[in-house]
Amino acid sequence: QKYLHNMAAWKETPTHVQEEIIGRTKIDNIEIDDDDKPRKSHKSLATIEDDAGNEYDILRDNMPFGRPGQNEFGTYFIGYTRYLWVIEKMLQRMYVGDPPGAYDRLLDFSTPHTGTTFFAPTRPMLQKLVEGVQK
Repeated sequence: QKYLHNMAAWKETPTHVQEEIIGRTKIDNIEIDDDDKPRKSHKSLATIEDDAGNEYDILRDNMPFGRPGQNEFGTYFIGYTRYLWVIEKMLQRMYVGDPPGAYDRLLDFSTPHTGTTFFAPTRPMLQKLVEGVQK
């Protein structure tokens, strides 16, 4: 996904509000507990857990980019997971909210411009395909 960020609006936002939105302290990166808050942080909404509270694995990769001459700044985000539904649920929680209406406030500052889903087969899956062709 390609997100463009409104850096001017973010800079105008007080630090404590930025921290509530992200879910971590800005200086020392300590996670903020928001379990009892009506609006969850980006960190909480983007973390998917099972009924026992165990997080589903997702490898996240972010690459910042910018074109200062055009005042364009953003992030490319890639998420890798074993289960497609994990990313789908993460996006649903971010855009619709949990509960519905309590969307990810980071989206007030970051706008998605592209997005897509790819499937990467596992090595055993590829080996089975090759074996099937060789028979």
